[in-house]
Amino acid sequence: MLTSAAKANSNISKGQLVSKLRAPTECSKFLILCHPVRVRQAQTAAKPQEAAAPAEEEEDDEDFQEEIPLVSEADVAQVVSKWTGVPVDKVSTDESARLETLHDRVIGQEEAVTAVSKAVRRARSGLKNPNRPIASFIFCGPTGVGKTELCKALSAAYFGKEDAMIRLDMSEPRREHTVSKLIGSPPGYVGYDEESQLTDGVRRRPYSLVLFDEVEKAHPDVFNLCLQILEDGRLTDSKGRTVSFKNTLIIMTSNVGAKAIEKGLLGGGGLGFSGLEEDVDTSNYQRLKTVVHDELKNFFRPEFLNRLDEIIVFKSLNKQEVAQIAELEFRKVFKLCVEKGIKLSMTDRFKKKVVDEGFNPVYGARPLRRAITRLLEDTLAESFLEMCWFNLPASDTPPWLTSQLQTLRLKVPAKFLVALKGTDYGAWLMFVLYTDGQEPVQTPWQQRLVRQVHATARQASAAAEEALHRRLDSPDIRQALEKCCPSAASLPAPALAERLRAEVRAAEVVSGFSTEVNASWFSFSLDEAERVPYYENLWEVWVRNRAEISNYSFGLDWVEVEYLGFKPFEVHAMPRTMAEAQERAPYFALNALRMDAGSPLYGDVTLVLRPSVAHAVSIISGFDTGSWTGMCNKSFTPPAGGFDHDCSAYPGHAGLGSFEAFDHLFLINEQYWHNAHTLERLLVRALTPDSALTGPDFVHYFEVLPAARLKFPDHIKFVIASFPGLFGTARGERVRAWCRRYGWTLLWSLGLNLGFTTDFGMPHFWDLKNQSGPFWDHPRLLDPETVGPAVNATCGTSAVFAEAWAAVAAARAARHLVPKDWAELWAALASKVPAASRISPLRAFSCADPEGCLGITEDGDCVCTTASATETDAMIV
Repeated sequence: MLTSAAKANSNISKGQLVSKLRAPTECSKFLILCHPVRVRQAQTAAKPQEAAAPAEEEEDDEDFQEEIPLVSEADVAQVVSKWTGVPVDKVSTDESARLETLHDRVIGQEEAVTAVSKAVRRARSGLKNPNRPIASFIFCGPTGVGKTELCKALSAAYFGKEDAMIRLDMSEPRREHTVSKLIGSPPGYVGYDEESQLTDGVRRRPYSLVLFDEVEKAHPDVFNLCLQILEDGRLTDSKGRTVSFKNTLIIMTSNVGAKAIEKGLLGGGGLGFSGLEEDVDTSNYQRLKTVVHDELKNFFRPEFLNRLDEIIVFKSLNKQEVAQIAELEFRKVFKLCVEKGIKLSMTDRFKKKVVDEGFNPVYGARPLRRAITRLLEDTLAESFLEMCWFNLPASDTPPWLTSQLQTLRLKVPAKFLVALKGTDYGAWLMFVLYTDGQEPVQTPWQQRLVRQVHATARQASAAAEEALHRRLDSPDIRQALEKCCPSAASLPAPALAERLRAEVRAAEVVSGFSTEVNASWFSFSLDEAERVPYYENLWEVWVRNRAEISNYSFGLDWVEVEYLGFKPFEVHAMPRTMAEAQERAPYFALNALRMDAGSPLYGDVTLVLRPSVAHAVSIISGFDTGSWTGMCNKSFTPPAGGFDHDCSAYPGHAGLGSFEAFDHLFLINEQYWHNAHTLERLLVRALTPDSALTGPDFVHYFEVLPAARLKFPDHIKFVIASFPGLFGTARGERVRAWCRRYGWTLLWSLGLNLGFTTDFGMPHFWDLKNQSGPFWDHPRLLDPETVGPAVNATCGTSAVFAEAWAAVAAARAARHLVPKDWAELWAALASKVPAASRISPLRAFSCADPEGCLGITEDGDCVCTTASATETDAMIV
């Protein structure tokens, strides 16, 4: 035995100590750990020749005494509980306090929970036969009202955990021979050596809850077994072993009386009980119990019912109780989100929607479970997958964003914020919004403006239709058609207009990455912008209370600013080109992710989104509003001979359209640029047979202002990278590494300007030159004419890519292109590219490392990159 003089060894933890405790063998049954001194003495007796001097032995014994750890009562209880299945730690706590927790878990069943608690207390107080089980009940009532949940709660409260429950489905042993599953097969029968569900289960865990589910479906022999258990608290199995049920809780569930209850709930009988009422009074509940008791008496034998301690009748749930159950279920989801590093919040409106869809007085809380799965858990599962693309916890909200949220005083109803930051090739902010429906969520002020713009666009588009037809019948348009595509020159104006509309509706929507973004861009605060007039004049960087700019007249740009919320930009030098000027002002806004329709003209990398997503929610501008902001607000001053534009062409809401109403924007575009060939150029690109994408250049002049935060695509994961801007460069390699890391397919795009420059020596990104020369003299090869995956794309990603492009092609009423046609048109278009820049479709199979193939030269050689390759080595020359 351990003495009080034994001291704990600080080097041995309690966990290590308990793991060393072993079952009693040679030592006394009650000794948890054999005394080290006794063990040593036994070893010494077996080997007398190795015995040390008495003085040394005595000294060693003292050392052993010093090393003996102190075993507490809690340690003993833990080991005993592990050996016997007896929940020693739970028995030592206040039983009444544990039973009170039942009310917290089981909602709307106060009478049932109270009856169960009283019966258990009676049993534990010793006021009943000690040879019977702790308590025995039969639970009756409608489906989905908490019968099984009360069993789980009772098992957790009384025996320490929910799985301390032996659940027997009585719908299985319907035949006589199947009763052997409960107590084992007789000797000589098949299955004699197998464990039985009931008796062996109780032998292993004598302290447990035994649940007979749907007991009315059991074979009559099962009831005979139950009689012995309920009366004597024991049962003999097929091997002749007597199993004690004295420390078990016996619970049976039954659907007997369910039809009568349902009849009363639906108002078809005289039960006088309605689950549709908010409060069910005591008299109605007593009448319900009377009906159920009568049904039980008609079904079960009297000797069976008389042996039960209590018949518990569960009532149906009203709407308020279902709402309480929903809160419990929400907490479980919250806990899972916290484990994933996500802070989830719900509005009262969403909670009400879940309860409304999940409430059914007949089926209880089960419809609620389905509603939570559909409205919440499915959305969360999707969001977790999308968040994994960026490997960034949604809770990692940058401080600068938090301050801007406070500055704007805007409550963002987004459930998740995904911020991808710290990339070498740019940084961008995206709100990923998840709703219970198909439409993206908008703030109330945003909804009002969206409705206003859409209504104005419909009116303006209808009013401009006649003027557009006249313009399409003008001599310069017809001359251009005669030269580029004679077959279309005879088409009437309405047909030409429809071809232009088809181009807009089929355009991909892409989001631009910055060409260069300084690392301090994200730390740039609105307060800092307020103190620096340079920023004020250059980009209108701060917005208060939904686009109210202090001490500055922002003219007609208020619509754009209103939709985007604010534009936090930091510019460290004057932009060198118009494209750079626009890319220096990416519209990373709280309410929307800025997107350009059609090509990555304003950036080196774009992400492909589905057209159907943008069509429903996007607002398009008749000309590039980025250039309007830069030039019409005097923040960009090109050298002499630069751009000529008409800032009065943007008439507020009338200067915006949607994917369904935009005829007026064709005319506004021409007015803005003072260029008679703008519309002509669009038609040429839409109708020229050798155009790789018939008309993508058109969307060069159309910028999408998303009227809502768009949900990120759930299946298209492609990055389009600019060939001249990134191919073979160090930044391009970083893009490729990012794509490999997050599983995106990288596509190279041949978006070239053929080295054309403006009169003042800067690269010309507009191909207008503000001159009257025909467009085809300076053609621009446009995105997204991609040349295939530059990484080892799987069959799945390739199939999705082909399907996505096929869907876009099918939307083109003018051409009805399919992916094969696109490949042929690309080959024809590539012949116009200088040989030094020409490439063929990329392949990922020619290099030793499949992911190391940057592209294919015009001679068919794969350009491979290795660890030692330099930026120059990887470039096509």
